[in-house]
Amino acid sequence: MENGQLLLLKTVLLFLLLSLIFINTSWGEEFIITYWCGPPLKETTEERYAEVKGAGFNIAFVSIEGAFNKEDNLRLLDIASKIGLRCIIADPRLTWDLPGKQDWQGILNEVIKDYSSHPALYGYFLMDEPNASHFPFLGKLVSYIKEKDPKHIAYINLFPDYATPEQLGTPTYREHIQQFIKVVKPQILSYDYYTFLQGWDRETFFENLRIVREESNKAGIPFMVIIQLLTHGPYRDLSKGEIAWQVYNCLAYGAKGISYFTYWTPPDDPVWHPRNGIITWEGERTAHYEEVKEVNKEVKILGNFLNNLKSIGAYHIGVIPRGGKPLPQGVPISNIEGGDATLGFFQDASGIYYCLLVNMDYKNSREFKVYLKNIKIQTFDTETGKWVFHKLYKEKGRDYYFKVSLPPGGAVLLKL
Repeated sequence: MENGQLLLLKTVLLFLLLSLIFINTSWGEEFIITYWCGPPLKETTEERYAEVKGAGFNIAFVSIEGAFNKEDNLRLLDIASKIGLRCIIADPRLTWDLPGKQDWQGILNEVIKDYSSHPALYGYFLMDEPNASHFPFLGKLVSYIKEKDPKHIAYINLFPDYATPEQLGTPTYREHIQQFIKVVKPQILSYDYYTFLQGWDRETFFENLRIVREESNKAGIPFMVIIQLLTHGPYRDLSKGEIAWQVYNCLAYGAKGISYFTYWTPPDDPVWHPRNGIITWEGERTAHYEEVKEVNKEVKILGNFLNNLKSIGAYHIGVIPRGGKPLPQGVPISNIEGGDATLGFFQDASGIYYCLLVNMDYKNSREFKVYLKNIKIQTFDTETGKWVFHKLYKEKGRDYYFKVSLPPGGAVLLKL
């Protein structure tokens, strides 16, 4: 067999293998862009939620003040419906331990009756960062909501991998995720991870991503990530590049949604001293509003497109981060020069392959030389919504390549 034919066969076999080990988690939904800590009750107005939508969000989340009563939740849902948003609501009747109370199903029936027919409802918030000991009750709640209101999700957010075994209630983080899936049977996996501390970065961002990606694939359910934005405690104020870096790397790993921590800045306290959310405690926009707006504009387009594809794998070239995997042989991209990069591979129903290329440098722009196994390459222009062919270059004894410049933490979608 000639070398070219052998290479083609290896490529086909590789992607067939990857396809076999991947369980398709086609979400069939708009890419989720939401936040933690929404406007307080007194700011539940059309103007405020038009501002939320203006920043590129499509799901309004629970208020910074916590659960609303029925009347205030319905007012929020009415406002969201007018603005073109959907909501995940929190109701004081929805507690994790509800199944331990008398007539808990009757109480849950009332909650579902109150909200389920509203066109702006997206789901019900149940709990943040549960211990494994909470899972049996949460499983009963999720199961009952699935039965009585299958159109809306029961939302629970999990710890990151740097939580202690005592917080998790399991010896390891993977066991925590596996037990949650087995006992609770959620419609979506969600976890939070805050990377950027004063003077250093947490090292397990990609290790955590990979564990959740692998377990969500096995279970056939989508996952989303709550990323850092708020300056608080040991966490530093972020640049636009650091914000984009988090979002695009999650996207490359196959996430179906992103949530920002936080939208509204919590009130000051002597321990965490929160500041620089998207909106201040007093209600003013910070510089992050425009930064997030710009990132969300592109992410919404790319996320909606990628949600219709099958995520095949996520790899790294250059410095391989903890939990990351190097770019394997036989994929359509043979090498990348110009900096460290993340490559998320996807496939559509017709068999065409795509790659989300992410600049791992969140401080500097980079010009990459992308070496290809074929002689056709297109990049997606999010401004025009069109695919653009690129000029290819050839170096003696090497594959063809094209050049692409990416801003700090930025990304580009390739059609291979």
